[in-house]
Amino acid sequence: MLKRWNEDAFRANLSGRPDLRINRDRYEGRTRLLGKIRTKLLLSGERGQPADRGTLNGVSVLDVQLQEGDVWHLLDSPLLENEVQGEVDDVIRTDHAAQHTAQHVISAILQDEFQIKTVSFRTGTEESTLDLDLGDWDETLQSRLEERLRTVIQANLLITATEYTEEEALQLPLRKTPQVTGKIRVVQIGELDYSACGGTHLASTSELELILFTGLEKVRGNIRLAYVAKDRAFRLLTTERRVLTETARAVSAKKIRSILLWKT
Repeated sequence: MLKRWNEDAFRANLSGRPDLRINRDRYEGRTRLLGKIRTKLLLSGERGQPADRGTLNGVSVLDVQLQEGDVWHLLDSPLLENEVQGEVDDVIRTDHAAQHTAQHVISAILQDEFQIKTVSFRTGTEESTLDLDLGDWDETLQSRLEERLRTVIQANLLITATEYTEEEALQLPLRKTPQVTGKIRVVQIGELDYSACGGTHLASTSELELILFTGLEKVRGNIRLAYVAKDRAFRLLTTERRVLTETARAVSAKKIRSILLWKT
């Protein structure tokens, strides 16, 4: 089961909390709500993955962004109340968490077992990408990676997120040196990966279910690898199977028509 970004309900009396304020200005035709809120319900989109979606008092949240310490919620319509009740779209959050978790797993395997470092990554709305410090990619490497991914998914490795002091965090086998100081949130995937990360993740590797690679290109001397995970991967398989079935039927019908014309 996916752990929420914040276990507390997002409910705040904006007139009674000094760290909360509303700024109902207009931005590209939409209303923006600015709330400096301690207990954030919605994840903003600055951690390499898209922002959460959800509602505030039933009004759809179209985007959430962190700007200079302030959390902006782009709303579909004005929010008139001073007390806010929020709800996360768990379907979208789970999807984002799955793609982000897949990135952790892919990067860990590539670095530890193939000595290939991830330069950057992006979690997209359709597919996600990894930019790898690598000049060439071949089918043998991809086959070995896919085999290891299946093993890790089947191993059902526990995924946890724990806050440490900076001193404690630096004692862990972190994949990269943290870019923040003070309290550091470390995401651990079994013994496969320890990464300082503020994003959302699944509870175990088995929840990934399936990872498929969808594209490959060379960008600025690096290899860009595209992928989809979990429900996106199954939707892709369903779509491709339907296309193949329809193509086969069309080819078969064309052959039958050709035979009939030849006989006549």
